[in-house]
Amino acid sequence: MPWITLFLEQLMQWKLGFMGGVSASLMAAGIKLGNTKCLIVGCAILALLLGAAHDAHATPSTRQKSAHVASLPQFD
Repeated sequence: MPWITLFLEQLMQWKLGFMGGVSASLMAAGIKLGNTKCLIVGCAILALLLGAAHDAHATPSTRQKSAHVASLPQFD
């Protein structure tokens, strides 16, 4: 079982960077120790990282245009 945890932590760190590894460690410690605060913090960090990773991979056409860009006049 420790090998699976180590593999998952390394995979998350490779995909999401250092904070991915930190979030995996916090979640693993929270489950192992029964500490809900560690588990919640690890899940929150992971959710923020996944949200940021999803936004980074979005194409410009799928992103919403900001208000100041949409209000600029069009030049012919």
